[in-house]
Amino acid sequence: MKLIVAALLLALVSTGHGQTAQTQVFLESSAATLRNEADAVLSGGTIADGDGTVLQLGYFSAATAGNNFLGTWVPLSGEGSLNTATVTGSSISYNQTSIGDLNAEGGANGMFFFELLFTNSGTNGQSLPTVAQDDVVPLAIRFYNAVTLGASTYYNTVSSDSWIWTAPSASPGNSVTVSLSDTLEWESIAVYGQPLSSDFQTTILIPEPGSAVLALSGLLMVFGRRTRR
Repeated sequence: MKLIVAALLLALVSTGHGQTAQTQVFLESSAATLRNEADAVLSGGTIADGDGTVLQLGYFSAATAGNNFLGTWVPLSGEGSLNTATVTGSSISYNQTSIGDLNAEGGANGMFFFELLFTNSGTNGQSLPTVAQDDVVPLAIRFYNAVTLGASTYYNTVSSDSWIWTAPSASPGNSVTVSLSDTLEWESIAVYGQPLSSDFQTTILIPEPGSAVLALSGLLMVFGRRTRR
């Protein structure tokens, strides 16, 4: 009898360890439409997924609910992401997410509806927040004005205090809903002091204004030195 009980306990433990810890993130534009700096609706590409303007899910490395945009931007999906798993219900990979995904769920120009499943390792577990950031760091969406990062000239980032990352856990796992119908904060407004009308639009210049000003100042200083000689 003791052997049978021990075997059952071992089976239960093994089953528990066999469950993959995961965090499910649902992304939706709801009724909102994202636009570029000229107020034109961002392209969703063709009816296929992954060929619209670049859309990244991610977070800022030092962000908290008190400052959603603090630190370095870390993409979990979209071009530049290290995750290459296949997006649920689609044939595209995590690093291909874009405006218009998933078209079958209502994604169209300026819109998106899809689901990402993150685990602690593998092709959908890269660049995840650290243990210290679990239940602390808010997620964010960054969107650009072109279908590649190289061709993009403007972007914007949106976040919400309700989009808090939760670490992967065993079945049924944790879940986070990232919806543009929530109370939102915009990088263009909170960081760059742009008008409230800059929401839902790509109004932050690439390179970021601060970098551009520093670069210009450096060129002027060099030019000034050469002129004095």
